[in-house]
Amino acid sequence: MKRLRTITWLLMTASPLVTLQAGIAADDMTAAEERYGNCLMTASRSPDKGINEALVWQGEGGGAPARHCEAVGLFNIGEYAESAARLELIAEDMRYGRDMPLKDGKRVVGTALMLASIWTQAANAWLMADEITRAEAAIDQALSLAPRGTKVERQALTDRARIAAADGDFDLAYTDLKRVTVTDPGDTSALLLLASAARQTERLAEAEQLLEKIATDRASDPAYWLELGNLKDAEGDTPAARSAWLKVAQMAPDSGAALAAQRNLERIDLKKK
Repeated sequence: MKRLRTITWLLMTASPLVTLQAGIAADDMTAAEERYGNCLMTASRSPDKGINEALVWQGEGGGAPARHCEAVGLFNIGEYAESAARLELIAEDMRYGRDMPLKDGKRVVGTALMLASIWTQAANAWLMADEITRAEAAIDQALSLAPRGTKVERQALTDRARIAAADGDFDLAYTDLKRVTVTDPGDTSALLLLASAARQTERLAEAEQLLEKIATDRASDPAYWLELGNLKDAEGDTPAARSAWLKVAQMAPDSGAALAAQRNLERIDLKKK
């Protein structure tokens, strides 16, 4: 039930993939970068194939980029804990340049930006594995490394909010998301999460204003309609809540959002009996 209550948070986009070869001159790394990008794309779209490609590449000395590709593939086949553990090992190796690409005859050492991104990915994988304590530890590592005011820091704050929400700490989620949206007021994904945190902390008027603000941009997002239904339910407007939840089921009948909406519809139907 806890996962259903916080499903809006888990439906949000997690951290983007980081390129481990960032900062390497294009003429030095063109072939490797192209292989890395292709491997990540395959690992996202056809995970089993991507994992196989990553393993072949590792056998050829692909190092941390090849291992990262494998970890992405593992995440996308649902092996969240294994993916998280591997991402943490990659982050530790990157810190010292172990298994990293060469530049001017020296191993590249992971920058703070790169390390923060990998730790954030690990945190998301732990979250999906329901390992909240490990997710919290990983996201704290990410935030200790993320350069202030960067997109990576905002993403890490958003992901810490998602982790906090999964653990029922909506006050922390609200605080982190306020920081994100003040810095980047056009981030509609973060605004949707902030609306959910506002509702969970009984700031219903603010939640309504936030949902109105992003209504046009998120109109095709089932998570938006799920949250709108949740808010209307909290406000006691059962007909409006029902309408929003039914829209979720119509838009994406096989989605996690539809499952949560259906459970909510069943709950309000039971109240009527």
